[in-house]
Amino acid sequence: MINLDTRYNRDDHFIPSIGGSRVPFAALGAAFIRMLTATFGIGADYDGTILGDKQSDWFRNELCAERYTVTVIVSSIQVLTSNPVVESWGHYPEARRNFLDTIGQKCEGERVLLLSGDVHHAEFSGGGGLVEVTSSGLTHR
Repeated sequence: MINLDTRYNRDDHFIPSIGGSRVPFAALGAAFIRMLTATFGIGADYDGTILGDKQSDWFRNELCAERYTVTVIVSSIQVLTSNPVVESWGHYPEARRNFLDTIGQKCEGERVLLLSGDVHHAEFSGGGGLVEVTSSGLTHR
């Protein structure tokens, strides 16, 4: 199991989020802005990072340190979702591409399971031989 810190080194979004502000309905405004940027391809070539250089290097080393039957990678935000409204790796296209390429290169023929959350619902996603299981917080029903 590899647990990632997707907050500490994360760059701001291409268009900084207003979700954390004290403006009424700021989270809805942030979701709307994310949807618009995805719809019009704004920031499609954004090269912001989620893991940072040091953690990316650590991840590459951990991923190929040993061979396991199943490798579980934990991310606090979704990796494979195509939903542009939620906060996800999709808003960091270069970081997501590098992350998935690293998994593909290091885990060829192995089973990899991605675990994620932060969207207040459950979801199963798949792509490129990967499966992602997303769970809401334990306090949500």
